[in-house]
Amino acid sequence: PKAYQEWFAKGLVSVGFRQIAVDSQIFFHKQLKAFMDVHVDDPLMVGKDRDREEAWKLLKTKMLINVNEKLEVGREL
Repeated sequence: PKAYQEWFAKGLVSVGFRQIAVDSQIFFHKQLKAFMDVHVDDPLMVGKDRDREEAWKLLKTKMLINVNEKLEVGREL
């Protein structure tokens, strides 16, 4: 997993995300005001809908990624 995490982190940084100091698997995109938490191979992004959509578009220019579903507060999976 370490090699994957390093590869994914490089992809995030290449589109404007920066790792936060507290946790090496949490990233923040200042312009889009979006946070990304990466647990193994499961990324979770938090931010306004349009900002998340733009961030996913940026990431898709660097890697093959499939965005499955938007989680909503109170919604049962």
